[in-house]
Amino acid sequence: MENLIEELTAKNKEYIHSVTKQLILVGKSDEEVKEILNDILPQIIEGQKSGIIARKLLGAPTEFVAQYQPKVADRPVSEKNENPVLMWLDSSLLFLGFISLLNGVTALITS
Repeated sequence: MENLIEELTAKNKEYIHSVTKQLILVGKSDEEVKEILNDILPQIIEGQKSGIIARKLLGAPTEFVAQYQPKVADRPVSEKNENPVLMWLDSSLLFLGFISLLNGVTALITS
């Protein structure tokens, strides 16, 4: 891997450095980072021979690393409570709180 990095141009070395930092931020271990870099370095070197930089070949470092990010499981949507008694209770308590607040403000103003 060290030999492959030596063959890179300055821009491509900078790209590999950015990708490595992003992979570490995502939580990848050193072995996983080395494995990913071993996969992409030959592609970058081949593209480099044709004059294509790594950013054009693989995309921006953050976009490239996004495919290696662990997927966040969708949280299950909590069931809505459609019990009429609880809906009535909720509305009544909200209305009672509003009336109490209005009554308190009126009492402050008039005294």
